[in-house]
Amino acid sequence: MNGRPWRLYALIAVAAVLVLYARTLHFAFYWDDFDDLRPWTWADLASTFTGQYQPWAREGIYFYRPLTSVYFAAATWLFGLNATWLHTIPLVTLSVAATLAARVAARETGSRAAGVLTALLYVAHPLTATAVGPWIANQYQGFVVIATLAALLAWRPQAMARAGLSVPLAAALIAAAWLKEDGLALGPALLVMHVTRAHWTRDVPPPSRAMILGLVGLATLLVLWRAVWLPAQFGYGLPSPSQIAANLTRAWRYALVWHVGATPIALWITLAKAAVLAWAVWLTARRRDSASTRLIVTAVAVMAVMNLPLGLVSSESRWHVMGLCAVLLTTGALVALPIGGRWIAATLIVLLFAAGSWERISAFGPCSPETLEHNQWALALPELPSELRAWIASRDAACASGHYDAFRVPMRDLTWRTR
Repeated sequence: MNGRPWRLYALIAVAAVLVLYARTLHFAFYWDDFDDLRPWTWADLASTFTGQYQPWAREGIYFYRPLTSVYFAAATWLFGLNATWLHTIPLVTLSVAATLAARVAARETGSRAAGVLTALLYVAHPLTATAVGPWIANQYQGFVVIATLAALLAWRPQAMARAGLSVPLAAALIAAAWLKEDGLALGPALLVMHVTRAHWTRDVPPPSRAMILGLVGLATLLVLWRAVWLPAQFGYGLPSPSQIAANLTRAWRYALVWHVGATPIALWITLAKAAVLAWAVWLTARRRDSASTRLIVTAVAVMAVMNLPLGLVSSESRWHVMGLCAVLLTTGALVALPIGGRWIAATLIVLLFAAGSWERISAFGPCSPETLEHNQWALALPELPSELRAWIASRDAACASGHYDAFRVPMRDLTWRTR
């Protein structure tokens, strides 16, 4: 590929994000936003590198996410509680992630068209809206996606065979692990991906000792680092065996087949996903040496490994990484179609996904049932300032009366009191 196709991918990504997400600039806060976007002291921030990611967290919730805490502190320092400015952050996160996803797809397939399609699919995918979308506090999941894509771009089999990990790859692996626990599995995921491709698509040599030691060694150090500073078990404790099975399979079902939601469009999205999955399985079995199969195998390997850590100890699925991998798998399947059929199928799927995302984005709206329900959760926070309580009550009343458009109390005039 000649020239600088990343500029094309970035332009397409930004345009697609604005089409779907520009309206979110008028949204307010949602759920965890009220808990995470508050003033941080330097002592608070420093403590997150040697302990819990929220110094004020409730008993029994143990997560080591220092870079996520840095994000919360920086966002609050830059924008305070100005919801409009804070909602520009998701626009940037989604645009960067879509651009990097496009570069990964284009590099693996050698096709600029695959890059364009991936940028559109990532922005339009309903799981992107669910896991990252306009949820300000959840942008750290978008950052994990960006770190995952950066690691895939830094993965250079020939160079790693001699020198092991490069500095960019090591930085991406550390960033992913310090943003969210599933990032601990990124190094092993790359190793599994490499081994699978060495034996299935045979486009890379078997992993060298330097590569194995580098990936496994860094993953082990990151786990031990967390264990030293935060010895408590991940998340909310180990569930029952049946719940573990449900946790590990649910993300696969929704990423590859089912659609999150019960609206009429859900059936069509489910049918489209099922058709793509069937075609991808056939390609992987019958065209092992194709560029499409390389991208599909990459997606499935990363999916399989990165869904494990929190899937075992939390009822929440890893929508952010699973959604990304579902996009790469979909691209791999679609670019293997004849050119005419490829773009017809791609257009239909992008439009279906965008329709599903539009519904999911609406769930974050200021008067949606989900937002109103989560406002009650925010009101239960004991340290929530009185002015924020009054703001939430006034906004909910405006929604109930059908006069939200006339509600003009700007969040930029509100602040947490300094703790």
